[in-house]
Amino acid sequence: MGGSGSTRWNNHPTKRTVEDGLTLDVTRLMGRIVPRETIAHRVSWGGSIVWTNVATGKQTASIGYKLVFPLAPLAPLLELSYTVTLSNGRESPQCYPVRLSTTPCTYGGVRYWFHCPLCGARAGKLYSPYGEPLFACRQCHRLTYASVEEAHKYDRFAGGIGRLIRRLELIEKAQALEKQAARSRGKRRACLLRKAETLYDCLFERALRA
Repeated sequence: MGGSGSTRWNNHPTKRTVEDGLTLDVTRLMGRIVPRETIAHRVSWGGSIVWTNVATGKQTASIGYKLVFPLAPLAPLLELSYTVTLSNGRESPQCYPVRLSTTPCTYGGVRYWFHCPLCGARAGKLYSPYGEPLFACRQCHRLTYASVEEAHKYDRFAGGIGRLIRRLELIEKAQALEKQAARSRGKRRACLLRKAETLYDCLFERALRA
């Protein structure tokens, strides 16, 4: 587990994304890591989950887990244990249970679900952003997706271009009025200059709001 950084676009802080940390997938856990015979015979099972850097192949994080079956015919509990480096740089040992539940699949079998340790909501994945102590659902950690943030970034960029174009149009109109005023006299000249001044005032107000 490790620390994280943050970025800002157009002076607005970006939301944390699900990619900014570790993801615990219940389908991967119960379908690939835990042997089927362990679930069928309701035998406790323990191990570790390791995350690696795809580019280098080096281990980036790991957590220990233990699957515990209660005496009653209920879904098992998943006990997580690991040490996390908090945002203040301090290491904090963590050990807590995550409740599991099942729903029947259309063509037989069951699908497992996590229940968020913070809110209890059912979730297929739990997330631990860097610097956060617990795995929890996306809503509790207020996470978004990187693709959504990228889309918003380009939306803001396009909006900035649009505002710039509108300001340039106002400047061109004001300059055109000033040229007309230079060729005019009397009341018409004063009227054209007032209109140009109004456009410049509008530009100034927009610059203050930006």
